[in-house]
Amino acid sequence: MLSCDNPLVKFDVIEFILNHCEGFDCCIPKWKNNFLEPLFAIYPIRKAYETSLINLKQRHYKLTKIIGQDWKINYISIEQYIKKIDPNLFSFKNINKLEDVKILESILNKTQ
Repeated sequence: MLSCDNPLVKFDVIEFILNHCEGFDCCIPKWKNNFLEPLFAIYPIRKAYETSLINLKQRHYKLTKIIGQDWKINYISIEQYIKKIDPNLFSFKNINKLEDVKILESILNKTQ
């Protein structure tokens, strides 16, 4: 699953995560403070869909609630692995407001 507010996602990051899904139900990038990036994850379609339907009926809207207790999950360290592919971690930069665009423009101008 990929959020639409991450316009600078690097294909190499997606490819890396996909390549580390074999043998797992789910792959989720994880920060060293244990914060997950659930909008930048690979989920099992049927399991996630079925759990999402139940969660919606129960008004549980937190995305991480679709993760089953019995799922085999590969937590991929952002600092250890993804930062090597995307040193500025632009893949995780959210753009939700005009000020976010301005901040991102400033960052991009400095890196070019």
